[in-house]
Amino acid sequence: MKFWIVAQFIFVIAMMLVPRGAMALCISAPTPSLRSLQDEVYRNPKSALAQIEARFTPNSPFTDRAWLHAIAASAYGRLERAEDQQREVAAARRYPIPPDSDLEAHLVIQTSQMAGLPDELQHAKALLERTARRHATGSPAWICLRASLGSVDIRSGRIGEGGAIITNAFQSATLHRRDAQRFGIATDVAFALIVSLDFSTALDVIDQADRYAADRGFTMERENLAYFRGNIAMRQSDFEHAVVAFEAARDLATRTGDEQGVAYADLQLCEARLERGQFDQARRACATTRRLFALVHRLPYGRLTWLEARLMIADGHPAGAIARLNSLIGGKNPSSDEFIVTQSHLARAAAFEALGRNGEALRDMRRYMDRREKALEGNRLQAIAAMRARFQTDLREREKVTLEQRLALTNSELERRRLWLWSIGVAAMLISVLLGLVICFGRRHSRTLAAHAAAAREMAQAKADFLSNMSHEIRAPLGSLILNAQMIADSPDMTDRSRAVARRMDRVGQRLIDLLDDLLLFSRIETRHVPLHDAPFDPCRLCLDIVDGVRDRAAGAGIEVHADIDDKVPTTMMGDAGKITQILANLLDNAVLHSQGRTVRLHVAPAGPDALALTVEDDGIGIPESDRERVFQRFLQVDGSRHGHGGSGLGLAISKGLCELMGGSIHVGSAAGRGTRMTVRLPCRPSPSEAPGRESSET
Repeated sequence: MKFWIVAQFIFVIAMMLVPRGAMALCISAPTPSLRSLQDEVYRNPKSALAQIEARFTPNSPFTDRAWLHAIAASAYGRLERAEDQQREVAAARRYPIPPDSDLEAHLVIQTSQMAGLPDELQHAKALLERTARRHATGSPAWICLRASLGSVDIRSGRIGEGGAIITNAFQSATLHRRDAQRFGIATDVAFALIVSLDFSTALDVIDQADRYAADRGFTMERENLAYFRGNIAMRQSDFEHAVVAFEAARDLATRTGDEQGVAYADLQLCEARLERGQFDQARRACATTRRLFALVHRLPYGRLTWLEARLMIADGHPAGAIARLNSLIGGKNPSSDEFIVTQSHLARAAAFEALGRNGEALRDMRRYMDRREKALEGNRLQAIAAMRARFQTDLREREKVTLEQRLALTNSELERRRLWLWSIGVAAMLISVLLGLVICFGRRHSRTLAAHAAAAREMAQAKADFLSNMSHEIRAPLGSLILNAQMIADSPDMTDRSRAVARRMDRVGQRLIDLLDDLLLFSRIETRHVPLHDAPFDPCRLCLDIVDGVRDRAAGAGIEVHADIDDKVPTTMMGDAGKITQILANLLDNAVLHSQGRTVRLHVAPAGPDALALTVEDDGIGIPESDRERVFQRFLQVDGSRHGHGGSGLGLAISKGLCELMGGSIHVGSAAGRGTRMTVRLPCRPSPSEAPGRESSET
């Protein structure tokens, strides 16, 4: 039974690969009258061909005549008249068509759908890829060409790749709000999903396309979608719903005079009713199919004969069934369908058994089992390809959700901008009114503001003096506390627990002293009362000493600290070495404390004739772009907390203040998950006794 279901699915795929048109609506014609003809192709292709014939006039522009040929080819494709379709495509190509026009893309898609042999499919794929490169990404022609490219890949056996391409084209149509293109390739998307065994999503796409087609009266497209529903129901062994779907397809095909569609519907109804045990109705459906066989030359003769033989066995005529099955297995017209031949052996075995010819029945059963074993290997490969396609489809679905979210964000951003512009206009009007009032009362308020500014400066100075006095008052008892803690920790008479407590008191005291120093320095920076000392110093030695001081603390956290000094850095420069030391120490400590990486590196290089560039780089967690300006705030870390990794929370704020006092700048370059780069540029001119240069060094 499992083999039967898988083989049935393979036949369904073969049935669905039959071209049913050339995307008549996917690429829209340039004028409303031509677009109405495209719509008519979906409603009734025979009626559309009559209207197209009436539109051909010698005085019509050549572009209109080329589009009429292209639309006629779409109608012939709907009626599965391949020769007429090829003739119309060839006629349209005789006109001077621009190489990047929608008309050219339309004809290339039709050419690719007419390809059947492997060599022709490869040529069609190359033609589609070459044409798609000439169109802008997201344009209707690009979307339709990509969808056809995916269909060619599926027909060539590359199921996963083709399904991914078609799904991507469908998502592009959704993202760029191309409703017509989204509908035009919906059947291709549904087919790719069915091949990927994603029947639930396929039915969702089919329902969306059916609503679109019903609103516009697209009878032919609703017929194709009904076939899809019936094939999915057959794949799931839901023969009752399959009968309903194929009957709906037959009604729609009858309404438009589509003999090909009626024949396919009757063939599928014959099989579905046979599986349900409705032999009389199945017999009538097969008889109707046989009657239409003379008009529809593409109908699978082998499948119809096999179904008729099964009906004869059910009616008690095994001898006649054997005669029909012999023609499929080894007669004058053997079937080329491997599935039909295999199932014919099984049916013939049942007929032989009914006649009491057990030896021949056993021989057919063995042949059936041999063919079944060979087919199972191919089925396993098909299942692997389907699983791969399903996985890729899931990935594309997640990408689709992401794109839709981005589209929603873009729409909300546009609404916010529109509201912002209106707010700006209203604010401008209010400002123009208030400006007069400000000018009238400005002088009076300026004196008040000056008084407030003086008071603020006095308060800032008072705060600085208070912090300075309090730091001295706190430092003396705190130093005594630290000294006593060290003495207790070094005393041999104390227990291990007492020593641990004493050492903890020592560390806490040291942290309090560091915090007092940082607070005092930050207060002085705010009041601009930090003296600068311009003196010669060796930048190489200074940086190496700072790195050596940080390396011991970093080693405990498993972090390596290196220094890279450019050979163009002078050996002696003029500047405040103490302030530079404090800036670099804060940056290196911050990188070691917060990076969560494995390497911290200090780069030193000239930044012009009278400037020095100092860069601290780590490979840690990085800083999001939205948080880069916040890293220099007091007592605040990137995650928004005011605690966390330890420290006073003033290191970066102090570094920025010292840089600005020295006339330099500090810049943050980072991205979440890609590390952080802090670049400091300071004005440091070379000493008058500077040598030409030094060897490049790295520690």
